[in-house]
Amino acid sequence: MGLNTLKKQLLVDEPMSGTFSTEWIDCLHLTSGSFSFVWSAGSTPVGVNRLYISNEPTHSDEQELVLSDTLAISGSSGVNIANIDVIPCRYIKLSYVRTSGDGTANVYFVGKGDAN
Repeated sequence: MGLNTLKKQLLVDEPMSGTFSTEWIDCLHLTSGSFSFVWSAGSTPVGVNRLYISNEPTHSDEQELVLSDTLAISGSSGVNIANIDVIPCRYIKLSYVRTSGDGTANVYFVGKGDAN
């Protein structure tokens, strides 16, 4: 019995001048995971991170996964970590919704699950 892990950098130096999303992550063999959203520079970006989930390969059933913690972006630099104790669907992604300002973002994902 082993452990499945997935470590992936999803975005590198992504401009925060608008709304954007990561690629969908296939969580078939993952039970938990976390996104790290790291931002810096620019003119004090303000916005929020949101998570979306789906079971369909086409993502036609996409829905927001609401976490208990707000993932607000504010300040010239910082880090948000979105922990998902139990991944409820097959696919997951993170989106940034801009309110004002700009900066640069890097996004990472780490997932874990029991090997089959």
